[in-house]
Amino acid sequence: MQKEWIMSARKSYVGVVAVVAAIGCMFTGSVGAHTLIYPLSVTLTGFSPTHGNAGDPVTINGTHLESTKSVEFGTVSVDNFTVDPGGTWVKTVIPAGLPNGPLQITLSVLGINQSIGPFYIGAAGPEPGGKANPTPSPSAGAHAAVAPRITTFSPTAGKAGTKVVISGANFTKASWLKFGGVKARFTVSSANGIVAYVPKHAHSGKISVHTPAGTAVSSKPFKA
Repeated sequence: MQKEWIMSARKSYVGVVAVVAAIGCMFTGSVGAHTLIYPLSVTLTGFSPTHGNAGDPVTINGTHLESTKSVEFGTVSVDNFTVDPGGTWVKTVIPAGLPNGPLQITLSVLGINQSIGPFYIGAAGPEPGGKANPTPSPSAGAHAAVAPRITTFSPTAGKAGTKVVISGANFTKASWLKFGGVKARFTVSSANGIVAYVPKHAHSGKISVHTPAGTAVSSKPFKA
């Protein structure tokens, strides 16, 4: 009786060892076939520049960012972004519709949201005393400045050097104009019109115009 019990115990032990070995082989084969990245290895280390306006390019740095699925500035998602295949950076453009002040940049990577900040819209960030740069208020009796607005532009596509006529409103004090985040040469022909030239190295993207009162971004992209 004791001999039969020992034989049964040995068979059970051998069976358990076989199952464990089979599971180990399956796991090894799976790991060998796919490179797995544990979500906690994803990190955000910084961004450049530290402030800007709608249409300005921003680079977010970190590790294991190649699986980035979305990018948000505050609560506003960006339409387009480029991811480094090596996972060390994500490049994008600040979206329109953000209020001046600090916010967090959030990346969704491997199903987990990773945030970094503060990034400043408009102002250059806190002054040495710790207070955010104030927004200048109009002098007594003066009219408040009105933000610019882009309504149309023509043509809608072109290579470097192409002349583009932009129509809208409140362009008088425009300080810069960009095609997809790349600064371009331009002339303000009137409060409602600008003549710009597609810059070298421009890529497809929305046209943005900046004045002291704010930044206007076209509703549709220009195809470079």
